[in-house]
Amino acid sequence: MITHRVGEILGLKRNWEKFKFDVSWAFFQSKPTEKQNLWIRVPEEMQKVEGKAQFRRLLREVPGTKGAPRAFFETIRDWLVKELKFTQSKVDRCLFHRFADGIGKMFVSLHVDDGQGRGEKEWVDWFEEELRKRFDIKGEGFTHVKLGETSEFCGVEWTEDKSGTI
Repeated sequence: MITHRVGEILGLKRNWEKFKFDVSWAFFQSKPTEKQNLWIRVPEEMQKVEGKAQFRRLLREVPGTKGAPRAFFETIRDWLVKELKFTQSKVDRCLFHRFADGIGKMFVSLHVDDGQGRGEKEWVDWFEEELRKRFDIKGEGFTHVKLGETSEFCGVEWTEDKSGTI
């Protein structure tokens, strides 16, 4: 939570645009798992042979499995770092920075399948476009938060005014 607050303050100081996003069906968009021992029991009403329990091996973590949040985090982390050239913070592993010519241009902070950040307008627009190409982001799933609007992330509501007060 401290990371989000510090990011907000730094973004306000630089007069960066604020954004937030929610990835739809995030866990289903994770990379396939390497686990060989990930099985589910088929519900009785869906079984083809009565009286015998049927099981299916999962090819990826899905909601309800212990590894689903981590699998999605690893998927989005690898995409941010390897493809979009973000740098992962060494202090808070959920914080990612994007630099160009040695100057910070934007940051993204993640919490499960939600994210928020701030950046220069053209970088935020670029990030939204790339995010929508890679992940299923429905309509309002990516929001540019405007001055005076209240936004919520990780249970904390933020409203900023022209003076930069939160």
